[in-house]
This record gives sequence, C-alpha cells and structure tokens, in this order.
Amino acid sequence: MTDLQALAAEVRLARQGLDRRYGRAQQVALAGNAAKAEVARLTELRDTCAQTAALLGRIGEEAQESARAMYEAL
Repeated sequence: MTDLQALAAEVRLARQGLDRRYGRAQQVALAGNAAKAEVARLTELRDTCAQTAALLGRIGEEAQESARAMYEAL
C-alpha cells in the first residue's frame, strides 16, 4: 500500500468516525428537543394543578364557612 493509499484509508476512517459522531449528535439534539417539550408540558400541568388546588381550597373554605353559619343559625 502506498503512502497515498494509506492516507486515503485514514481519511476514510476519520470521515466514518465523524459521520457516526454527527449521527449521535443529531440523536442527542432530538432527545434534547423532546425533553424541552416534555418540560414545557409538565410545567403547564403543574401550573394547572396548582390553580386547581387553590380553587378547591377556596371552595372548601367557603363550604366550611357556610356550614358554620348554618350551624350557628340553628
């Protein structure tokens, strides 16, 4: 094998290695984007749950106050 052929083989191997790394980088990027979307979805769900809990807390307090008023009226 000549020096030129050896060099061409090294270049080919280096290119294959870069192609593999590029493919892995794309997979990581896709996974990162999916994770960002999931974080956004879960953040929205968390906010909705917090609002729901606050509303239910107010409803419970109002019901308790109403029951107390009814009891005192008796």
